[in-house]
Amino acid sequence: MTDVEIMAAVERLQKLLPDVPAHRQEFAKSLIHQYSTKGYMSEKQAWWVEKMISEAGTPVVEKIEPTYPKILAAFAEPLRKGATRAALRAGAVHISLAARHPGTLYVKHEGEYAGKITPDGKLKRASGINPAALLPLLAEVERDPKEAAIAYGRKTGRCSICGRDLTDPESVARGIGPICLQLLSW
Repeated sequence: MTDVEIMAAVERLQKLLPDVPAHRQEFAKSLIHQYSTKGYMSEKQAWWVEKMISEAGTPVVEKIEPTYPKILAAFAEPLRKGATRAALRAGAVHISLAARHPGTLYVKHEGEYAGKITPDGKLKRASGINPAALLPLLAEVERDPKEAAIAYGRKTGRCSICGRDLTDPESVARGIGPICLQLLSW
């Protein structure tokens, strides 16, 4: 950018200052102040002036992290009954009680530790986990944990809670064995 272009950009930023995103306001003011006192700025500073001009008036989209209250609720009854080993299997996702962290659930994806769901329902992903693969699966379980568990048990012939083979036709139809069914409030 030429000196004239930089001067015009700084003047434009000054006019657009109220529309600059809040998290950049102080930085924008410091660039304007620096240019007005010194009469010059670096190429990188000029780049930031242009960036803030382009962001002015653009609404900032807040990133919303998903929460999993229904998955947590599915474990409420087993916890109330003193269970320490309850789990929920649904497709490639395995969610289980975290014995050392009451109210926390461990999440495995395709057999690998993927993170934990904290008592406030937020997922803390393990490093190196691809959210594009995990989050849609958790969202499916969150929609209806009971139905996800039943579907897993019917498809695999294994209890979606403890993982044992289902031999009784009623249990196969339920997707959950009789002992595990007693743990649940479903």
